[in-house]
Amino acid sequence: GLGAEAVGLSAVAVHQNAEILKKVGKLNARDIAAATKRHVLKQNEIAPSDLEIDQSDVLGRGAGGTVYRGVYDGNAVAVKSVQLDGLAREETKKLNAAFDREVAIACQLSHPRVIQVYGAVVSLPGLLLLVMEFGDGGDLRSALDRARAQGARGQLTVAGRKQLVQDIALGMKYLYQHD
Repeated sequence: GLGAEAVGLSAVAVHQNAEILKKVGKLNARDIAAATKRHVLKQNEIAPSDLEIDQSDVLGRGAGGTVYRGVYDGNAVAVKSVQLDGLAREETKKLNAAFDREVAIACQLSHPRVIQVYGAVVSLPGLLLLVMEFGDGGDLRSALDRARAQGARGQLTVAGRKQLVQDIALGMKYLYQHD
């Protein structure tokens, strides 16, 4: 197999990767290092050592996984962690294939009104990580809830509402055109 250096990872990077991802995926360092050593990156794939995840900064949780704040290529990112442990082999295979297709499509999209997907970490056993642009304002639902909680002070002006609807429409139009 390929050593860590052959895929561009130093021993320090492998160690840092193991420490970070142990916290997120509850994998042991030996499994992570072994996966990193034998894995050659595919298109849209991010090396685990290139990603920093702040496990204390959970942005959201849902049936599909947990979203953490992280750093990739010097930029703040959102990292969705999807656990595959406990799934049947066939189910894991289907989920991996669907995930790969979705990442390939999403990475091709680029529009100022659509969150950018940078890529994914798929080389770790039992764990998929989707790395995407971090939106400082959070999601739309949370922003609307905050405005409602503030009462009249938080309400959008008519011009603000029009801008919001226009931004959403432009993003949706772009996505529809790139279906």
